[in-house]
Amino acid sequence: MPDSALDRSFYAEVESARHSVSVDRLYAIADGLGVSVHDLLPDNVGQSLTA
Repeated sequence: MPDSALDRSFYAEVESARHSVSVDRLYAIADGLGVSVHDLLPDNVGQSLTA
């Protein structure tokens, strides 16, 4: 995995929901994984949670 300037323990804490991810870190994570930020987000981002 390319160096994305984020510690491996940070990734583990995000996966276990101990940390949320800010937009700037989201770009670093996407870069480290070699994907776009869009690939990390669900398709319904920004849609209302209420029906």
